Amino acid sequence: MIFPALPGMLYQLPENIEAEQALLGTLLAMRAEPISDLLKPEHFSDPLHTAIYEAILGRWDAWQTIDLDAIASAVALTGLLDEAGGTQYLTQLVIQSGALSAEEHARSIVLAWISRRKLDEAHKRSAEGEGRP
Repeated sequence: MIFPALPGMLYQLPENIEAEQALLGTLLAMRAEPISDLLKPEHFSDPLHTAIYEAILGRWDAWQTIDLDAIASAVALTGLLDEAGGTQYLTQLVIQSGALSAEEHARSIVLAWISRRKLDEAHKRSAEGEGRP
């Protein structure tokens, strides 16, 4: 995501899309327990990944199986999945899931989220100091 920094300047917020994709692919491939004590939906930088993780959490919390069809159906309701290529995107996540553990991917995502929050807070403080909204 790119946000205005100072007048005439833009900055890229930290994100780790590859870790988000790998984590989601791992959870879908292994039908693994989400790491909800470490990773929250708002930690994802991509809204589609947030929706996928929320669908995984919802099924896990309801003691339902985590499978591609069920996740695709839940995420399709947001309209975000079609933009990414539909069920094929979820299949690609599974195929490309890496060798790192889900917890290692989750830590990387949380670290990027923390950095985004810190930059956003600094930007807000800077804007307030200059009398900007």
